[in-house]
Amino acid sequence: MPRRALKDAGGIVFHVLNRSARRTTLFHDPQDYIAFERALKVALHKFPIRLLAYCVMPNHWHLVVWPIRSEMPLFMHWLTLTHARYWHEVTGTQGEGHVYQDRTGGTEANAFYIDNKIDIGKWTVTPGIRFEDIRTEWHDRPVIALNGTRTQEKRREVHNNEPLPALSVMYHVSDAWKLFANYETSFGSLQYFQLGQGGTGDQTANGLNPEKAKTYEVGTRYNDNVWGGELTFFYIDFSDELQYVSNDVGWTNLGATKHAGIEASAHYDLSNLDPRLDGLTANAGFTYTKATSEGDVPFKGRDLPLYSREVATLGLRYDVNRWTHNLDVYAQSGQRAPGTTSTYITQGTADGQYGDIPGYVSVNVRSGYDFGEQLSNLKLGVGVKNVFDQQHYTRSSDNNAGLYLGEPRTFFVQASVGF
Repeated sequence: MPRRALKDAGGIVFHVLNRSARRTTLFHDPQDYIAFERALKVALHKFPIRLLAYCVMPNHWHLVVWPIRSEMPLFMHWLTLTHARYWHEVTGTQGEGHVYQDRTGGTEANAFYIDNKIDIGKWTVTPGIRFEDIRTEWHDRPVIALNGTRTQEKRREVHNNEPLPALSVMYHVSDAWKLFANYETSFGSLQYFQLGQGGTGDQTANGLNPEKAKTYEVGTRYNDNVWGGELTFFYIDFSDELQYVSNDVGWTNLGATKHAGIEASAHYDLSNLDPRLDGLTANAGFTYTKATSEGDVPFKGRDLPLYSREVATLGLRYDVNRWTHNLDVYAQSGQRAPGTTSTYITQGTADGQYGDIPGYVSVNVRSGYDFGEQLSNLKLGVGVKNVFDQQHYTRSSDNNAGLYLGEPRTFFVQASVGF
């Protein structure tokens, strides 16, 4: 989608980021963080902006904001200018250059899809093709850095288009039992921030190409309105998977990878055992995935980072009148990040970027009420995630290496309205 003009930002939730020029440290001590938070608080009073979340890092900050009207440009301008003035004052750098970067970018995507469902006896064959045309641009305007020199202007653009064929075949053994096989190709476009990392001048980093993958599935599903389930074997063949290396190198082509595994799920209507259990349904799911690096690389056959081989779910759902109650258990095995050298790393490194992360189990509960058509299909829900506050960790796929604390016990309220 094209980048939306901020003057039209009313009623839309935005994630905004601002980083210092040349990645200079903005926040040296607690007083610097407090000063920024004070400026942010004043800005929120001056402009009708709702702040949903924020994160302040040593050389940049993130805001998740929800403007009521169209004051987004004024809000950002005031906040950035006010903090830049403060920073120049406390560092004694008045008149010595810009504090923040001046970057823009975006992606414009167009897609066309056509398929045709063909029924021949007990067979259903659906061929199709999707055509995607994606243009991504990134512009780093020249600003005067704090050392007095003007930064280099950079204009980078990547334009890709790709035909993506697909084929689905299903055999109807009966009304309840089906056999199926699917094939599809997928295309992952480059993001504008990937264009900006690494490379020289107007040229992007070497090996920066869109991700492409071929997916093969064979399986069966059954549903007789009492119990049902699905079993699928899958194989995903990536030809150009991307991997983040560093701020200087940027993103590069990891090469061929493969993801093979099995997915299984089942549900059962417990009222079939006893009529007093009407409305109570049990469900379960399990996924096993083996994802490895392929191609002519020293780490061929090694596990890819940021995934768990085993993921399992178990749950109960109870529907009574307009109420729906859910109890769910989620479990995943440990994650690996073995690195790309000749050594398979299992012990965590000092920066947290490599090494194994233990798996975890969490329990979630939710209750919801459907008010029906008389109130525009209003639905309200309340619940608790990670009921027992199970501590766990994860990693990020961006340039911030390290371990991240997983979601703690979280209480939430939900609402939706149908039109």
